Parts: sequence; C-alpha cells; structure tokens
Amino acid sequence: MRERSGKRSISGLAAALLLCVFALMILSVLLSGAGAYQRLTVRGEENYDSRSSAQYVATKLRQAPSAESVELRTFGGSDCLCITEEIDGAEYITRVYCHEGWIRELFTLAEGDFAPEDGEKILEAEALELSLENELIRVAVTNGSRTEFFVSLRGEATP
Repeated sequence: MRERSGKRSISGLAAALLLCVFALMILSVLLSGAGAYQRLTVRGEENYDSRSSAQYVATKLRQAPSAESVELRTFGGSDCLCITEEIDGAEYITRVYCHEGWIRELFTLAEGDFAPEDGEKILEAEALELSLENELIRVAVTNGSRTEFFVSLRGEATP
C-alpha cells in the first residue's frame, strides 16, 4: 500500500510541475507579445505624427489661391511657408513654420510686427525645412523620424 501512495504523490507532483511549466510558458508568451505590441504602437504614433505634419503643410500649399501667392521666407530664424491672399481689399498672410517644438500657423494682416510665439500650435515637430527645387517645394518634417516630400505649386504631391 505504501508503494501506491508514493506513486500517487509522485504523479501529483509531476502534474503540478507540468502545470507550473505550462503557466510560465504562457506568461512568457504574453509578456513578449505585450512588448511587441508596445513597440508597434509607439512606431505607429511616430509615423502618424510625421504623416500628419507633412499632410498639414501639403494641404496648406494646395489651399493657396495661386502659385504666385506662395513664398518661402524665414520667420523667427526658421523656414516659413507664407501664403498671401486678399480679403475685402486687405492683404493677409498665412505663415506656417516650426517654433519651440511645434508646427505653428499665424494668420495676420500683411503689415505688422509679429513674433513666432504668436502662432497657433498645430502639431508637434522638431523641425520643418522648406526649399524650392525645380519649381517644386521640398518639405521635410522631423518628428522622431524624417519625412520628406515634394509638392508642386499647383498642389500635386510628388514622393
């Protein structure tokens, strides 16, 4: 009879050990999956921020009344997209630029003295670079990663 109870306790111990190993394996799979999910989420958010910033600038360029109304300048020491338009006989300028970690927009009368911090914060970004190359505006937005694209003054995006 002793042999039987000894075999039962060994088989019970083996079952408990097998259950513990199984639980540890499930836990390790769950933890590795959670880590992968977190990395994908962070990368997706960074890509979304970069694409949103780029699309915002491209949309502003497409909304310009004409190619002649678009001008690239510097404002507050950084590149600035200036779109001039006339409303009720007065000239207004929309400025899109990067200042203190934000892409900002400032819509004002053409005359006047305005500071970069006066603009409305639109999207977070580390830098915004604008240049004119072969009748295309090169837009580069840095926000963790760098997104660069070209937009024609007629508003058609070119990758």
